[in-house]
Amino acid sequence: MPKKSLGDQVGEQYEKVKDGLQDVGRRLTEEDDSPAVGLIPQPQRPTLTAQRLVGTHPQDEERSKQDLYAEAQRLGVKGRSKMTKSELIRALDKTRG
Repeated sequence: MPKKSLGDQVGEQYEKVKDGLQDVGRRLTEEDDSPAVGLIPQPQRPTLTAQRLVGTHPQDEERSKQDLYAEAQRLGVKGRSKMTKSELIRALDKTRG
């Protein structure tokens, strides 16, 4: 079998990456059952992802301590493992600004 040129190898890698990204895009759109902007028939609660993108946060009191801990870990809050739920909420509020 003849050796492939560098251009052929790069082309094959490009196609694999492109196919992988298209697959991820398909899976994301299949899982996203929310209507498009402007098509919402009634007010709906924004998703956590949407709230993070626009800089707002859900009511922390409604979230579990585990969720608050995970966000504190992601934000690098020091001493989080010894904090109560209310302490985590206060620490996250300070960190978020």
